[in-house]
Amino acid sequence: MMLRAVYQHGSSPDLEVDWGNPDDSTTNMDLTGFTVTLSCFKFGGATLFTKTTGFTIPPLNGDGTVPSPNLVVAWSGELDALADGTYVLEFVATNPSLPGVRMFGELVMRTNAPNFGYCERDDLLLGDMTVGPTINLYDYINGAADEMDASLGQRYTLPLNLTSAPQWVIVQLKDINAKLATGRFICAQAMAGGFDKQLHAYGQAMITAACQQLDMIRTGQTGLVGVPIDPASQRSRAPGIRNIDDRSPTDAFADYTNRHRNRIYPPVFQPATLDGDNDADDWVTPPDTDDDT
Repeated sequence: MMLRAVYQHGSSPDLEVDWGNPDDSTTNMDLTGFTVTLSCFKFGGATLFTKTTGFTIPPLNGDGTVPSPNLVVAWSGELDALADGTYVLEFVATNPSLPGVRMFGELVMRTNAPNFGYCERDDLLLGDMTVGPTINLYDYINGAADEMDASLGQRYTLPLNLTSAPQWVIVQLKDINAKLATGRFICAQAMAGGFDKQLHAYGQAMITAACQQLDMIRTGQTGLVGVPIDPASQRSRAPGIRNIDDRSPTDAFADYTNRHRNRIYPPVFQPATLDGDNDADDWVTPPDTDDDT
């Protein structure tokens, strides 16, 4: 069973947990009579703290079913003191007359929650690939989201305000984030312990598809409806042209070349003595009858 929660520093929400039934994934487990302990640690790291108080197990519903959530963890200083990053939460529930149960979850702490990725881990296109226990896929999701913001920020105000955006915009961002994160992860795996050409090609295809979608948004071919546009991105970047003459420069140039064409282009020669030896005295330049003004 897994849970995942994203919290922003400065807030103090209770952590609501849906602890699924090990024998039936469609229902929650009845935790009545259980004692809960929560341990928090980084991936592959030592335990940062263990929490044994502050747990509330709601009573069963009137019809005897288990409520949702079936466990509430009161917010505490230990949780708020966590630096930005992803942490593992290990829940252990014990009962003197029943076997103990364990559940793991993820807690993401962010200083600025809107800057978090646009997709979830389950959105990645990994198929049946095995992800090692020391690999944090959210590192790839966050990295891909940063790449997206670097591109989208050239047109839209960051962090993206999706409050007024239609659902298809949110789905589009999720799709791009998932493809880009998937591609980065797969390419990294393809290089680990040797080079897997086919696997790398699949990852690169994901990256290319995501970058093409980003370019269409950045250049305005596909807009993010409802997302505020950065006013600075609307300034014209075309070269400026200022005509300070009282007549068109094109007309002036054409008039000058017509009057001085023999000086700008190769001279037009006319036959002179034609004595047959075809030397310099056989050809002369016609006189220029135009004035120089």
